[in-house]
Amino acid sequence: MSTPKQITVTIDGKTCTGTAGQTILEIASAHGIVIPTLCYLKGLSSWGGCRICIVEIKGSPKVVPSCATPAMDGAEIITNSDRLIQLRKCTLELLFSERNHLCPMCPYNKGDCGLQHQGLAHGITGIRYQYLYPAMPIDLTAKYFGLDQNRCILCTRCVRTCDEIEGVHTLDVANRGIRNQIVVDLNATFGASDTCTSCGACVANCPTGALFDKAAAFRGPLASCQTVLTTCTECPVGCGLKVFTKENRIVNVFGDPDSPVNKGHLCVKGRY
Repeated sequence: MSTPKQITVTIDGKTCTGTAGQTILEIASAHGIVIPTLCYLKGLSSWGGCRICIVEIKGSPKVVPSCATPAMDGAEIITNSDRLIQLRKCTLELLFSERNHLCPMCPYNKGDCGLQHQGLAHGITGIRYQYLYPAMPIDLTAKYFGLDQNRCILCTRCVRTCDEIEGVHTLDVANRGIRNQIVVDLNATFGASDTCTSCGACVANCPTGALFDKAAAFRGPLASCQTVLTTCTECPVGCGLKVFTKENRIVNVFGDPDSPVNKGHLCVKGRY
């Protein structure tokens, strides 16, 4: 087997090395350079839809999504400029205006929301666009979690997780334009789904409060919890668990990403 070709790029003036085929975001992350993201999640295919991770490449007038753009040998890349900051702010403002992101009434209004985090990081205290206030459905028919379309940013992390990790493709994107929304089994509900395994992976990977655990809602930020690494005993597989507790009570359960057994993924028994 041939050794992957080594490449060298310059990111924000820093010389970085990687292998041919790696994206700009992957090489930047490997060298400690932080590029903001929303739709990107390590372990899933790149979608490049949110456009928060855009960067500039010297010699090109365009901006490109770093999560979906392979790095080219010798490229000079800029991740933080006035132009990029303004474009990211504009994108975030549009995301806030499209749905009903009412933070005080959201279970993720506790420091765990990716959209809220990016809004604060970019200094957004108000938006210049008119709020659309669409009438979006809410699905609470699942036993352990809910889907609130009002908080969805259509990042498709749940869709890709369901397809690529759990392998059932229960979730998908339906309709077009402003009517786009996540659907279950071609517009069924979670409670009536024939394919959903209730593994909760979609909930764990949702960056907003669109998909949320019913038991964990409004129990405070995960940052204020104690973390316990343990092993699931529901079956002989022995999946690694990352359990968040507060006042001797379980707040939330995630898969341990460093576990060689499950690599962060859990079934319904392990998570709930």
